[in-house]
Amino acid sequence: MSELRLKLLVWAALLLLGSLLALLGLRGLGELFRTAQQASTLEQALNLIEPRRAAPGRLEWLPDDPTPRPLEPFRRDEITSDYLLAHEELSHTHFTGETTGLRSYFQSGALEDALLMGQGPSGVMVDWKHRLRLHFYAPDGATVAFSDTYWYAQVSRQSPARLAERTLEVVMQLDDGNWRIHHWRLLQERPLPARLLPVSTAGVRGVNYQPRSHPFDLFGPGYEPREVLSDMRIGRMLGLGTWRVFVPYPPPPGYRQRLESFLSLAQDQQVRVVVTLLDGYTRYRFEDFPKVFAHLEELAPLLRHPAVWLVDAKNEPDRDYARAGQELVIEFLRAWSRALRYYSAKPITVGFIEPHPALVPELEVLSFHHYGTPAQLERRIEGFMKHQKPLLLEEFGFHTQRNKLPDPHSELEQAHHYQQVLQFTHRYNLGWLAWTLYDFDRGAMPGGRAVERHLGLLRADGTPKPVVQVLAGQPAPPLGWSERLGKWLVFWPLLLLGMGLLLGWRLWLTRRAA
Repeated sequence: MSELRLKLLVWAALLLLGSLLALLGLRGLGELFRTAQQASTLEQALNLIEPRRAAPGRLEWLPDDPTPRPLEPFRRDEITSDYLLAHEELSHTHFTGETTGLRSYFQSGALEDALLMGQGPSGVMVDWKHRLRLHFYAPDGATVAFSDTYWYAQVSRQSPARLAERTLEVVMQLDDGNWRIHHWRLLQERPLPARLLPVSTAGVRGVNYQPRSHPFDLFGPGYEPREVLSDMRIGRMLGLGTWRVFVPYPPPPGYRQRLESFLSLAQDQQVRVVVTLLDGYTRYRFEDFPKVFAHLEELAPLLRHPAVWLVDAKNEPDRDYARAGQELVIEFLRAWSRALRYYSAKPITVGFIEPHPALVPELEVLSFHHYGTPAQLERRIEGFMKHQKPLLLEEFGFHTQRNKLPDPHSELEQAHHYQQVLQFTHRYNLGWLAWTLYDFDRGAMPGGRAVERHLGLLRADGTPKPVVQVLAGQPAPPLGWSERLGKWLVFWPLLLLGMGLLLGWRLWLTRRAA
């Protein structure tokens, strides 16, 4: 009996122990599942910014203030990483209103401020060029205080673009292995004003320059200073003292050295330069500002070069309205032109086909492009004069491709076109830049347009066209009988051919019916 009771007690103990182990196992699995779920939620929160990433770019630490002890390099790296991630998440919140990820980077009063951003008007906010200066590092290694001066751009449908430099005082604490912003305070904010510089375009005579050896790639690997110098001397003999050039974006390697060489040659030859930026850029995304401004900072010393007369923010942005949206293009250019003014201290223009009224107040010079008739040009000039800005006919030209059907032109027609255009520019006292110095017998043309090869003042072999006489102040040579008849030489043969085909078809139908 005692042996049976002992066995029962053993089995009961084993059963109780098994139950306890099962309960502990289930609790452990539950805890493991809960931990995994929390990790998944945290990972989702940390990755919320990925669909619309607006990376602030490089962060720079300025020399520290005197502190109780130095900040270890690995701690500085941790703070740098977590602080930039916090700004990325803040940009994402401003764009989407989604605030879930903010708690991963903000706590206390800073979190309350960050959450308010999700309740405001949606739009794009991006910041860059963060410059941090350490003021305090706690002995326990878990608290730092620093100031941060950075640039930011903000735009929404409810308000125009805002570009400013801001300084914050920030306190970050180490929580569970991550640095979070607990407190911050705005110390200073400096919006960029649209201050305008005095400038005149009267008497400006110039050209849009593309080299013969590698057209539409001036600052690429084929850049040749001797060719540029020769062309500048030729341009000066033609009375073309202002040259417009294009800096591509993204820029090719070595472009900065080539642009510096070009500007030095221009200064030696007493040629003034219009530098057109962001050539080829069509996105107009505020999220691109960190990279675009890094490019601008690299260019800034050259934009202050004595040879630079005018900075052109963008070439023909109105061609991009359909792709990027007119409102976004204008707001991007508004912020971009103010930043250019800050970095270059030179007058600003935009190479519009048709200037947009909303951007006119931001510009010193109102530039426009015209490839229509001289009569149309006069009407456009009179319309633009209401803005009371110096006017620049930044592009105009006339092709000389004789086999361009149904609109062939000759070199004599080009000379007469220039003669009429320059009469209007003289009458209204505005500057002009012709397109372009040379015809091109090599290289790819924009959009594959063949007429781009025949818009030069000089032929591809360097010999002058009759239009050079007009530039020298002489009358254009008389038009020949072929120019006077013009399109009739094309129209009548086509008409007669069509009538002959129609008559032949009627005769064939008549015979077949018989």
